[in-house]
Amino acid sequence: MPTCPATSFPRSGLCRRYFRYAVILVLGGALAYLAYQRRPAPAPAEPAHEYHFFVFNTACNLQVWDVPDAQANDAFRELNTVLQNLHDTINAFAPDSELNRLNQQAHDHPVVCSETLWDMVKAADEAWRSTAGAFDVTVGPLMQIWGFHDPAAALPAEADIAAARQKVGFDKLVLDQDRQTVFFPVPGMRLDFGGLAKGFALEASSALLSRHGLKVFLLDLGGNIMASAKTPAPGKPFQVGIRDPRSPGQLAATLELQGDCVATSGNYQRFRIIDGKKVGHLMDPRTGRPGDFWAGVTVRTPRGLHSDVFSTAVFIGGADLARRLAERYPGTGFLLLKDSPDQKTLARESIGDLKMAHAAGTPPQQR
Repeated sequence: MPTCPATSFPRSGLCRRYFRYAVILVLGGALAYLAYQRRPAPAPAEPAHEYHFFVFNTACNLQVWDVPDAQANDAFRELNTVLQNLHDTINAFAPDSELNRLNQQAHDHPVVCSETLWDMVKAADEAWRSTAGAFDVTVGPLMQIWGFHDPAAALPAEADIAAARQKVGFDKLVLDQDRQTVFFPVPGMRLDFGGLAKGFALEASSALLSRHGLKVFLLDLGGNIMASAKTPAPGKPFQVGIRDPRSPGQLAATLELQGDCVATSGNYQRFRIIDGKKVGHLMDPRTGRPGDFWAGVTVRTPRGLHSDVFSTAVFIGGADLARRLAERYPGTGFLLLKDSPDQKTLARESIGDLKMAHAAGTPPQQR
């Protein structure tokens, strides 16, 4: 049986001839390796409809089973339109986006938000409150001084960090629920929804696909993955392999997905070298510095928004926050990976309802 070739960042690939689903999700970024394999069965499953598209600056992928072509095509067309519109609304770097307009004007006067943008603001509020401030969409000033908006030739001085921190804090925002307005009381504040956009989009996508009658599907938004509750093979959940970042040929764990979402945060894919020091992109809004304690954090949880937010928040907030979130939100589990002192092996800690199929091992074999 031929195998599916591995793909390179940020592209997601698949072979539609294979039946059983497996994903290798790489820590710290939007790379997913998708592969299928068919096992002998009396009645082969219908082949999946597959759609490749690009949104949120990453390659995305939708798989659909058990519906006619026209029904799947209609669902995909609307999905693609909705996600592109969401991206266009919250693209902080597009001069004509609604979010960019808000960031430019909200220090002068309250800015009225569209329904879409206001829903994002409310989601960000929920994320900030549920993570005790470990996740905060106002970290833009910190990203800037650490060189993630414009190249930085040197590490920021303590005074620069302190000044940026004065512009960070969701609790500083002035929000008017009735008028749906946002006001920045501190000049230089800005919102960046990059840490929750794909999780928010997964929830919008789930509702949309359900309206179109799709019951068996798997959606990959650049490594943020949502699996339907019904799977192509009854009793066989989708499987997601979490790759060991220190040993690319090994898995840190294999998770089972069925009506769940999964996301991973880490600094292995997105970082900068400044003054010879590796600087990761995940900022601690409370200290003004990049978080670097964990090699990676993976979360499996029923809600798309939580998968995106919690992986980032626990990377910053650590095991104590993971335990609080797992207790508060049923069906939520975390895999925390930490470098050993020699940085050649990983320590692993699982918290909550992770649904691990295998603790470690080699990637699933294609037959």
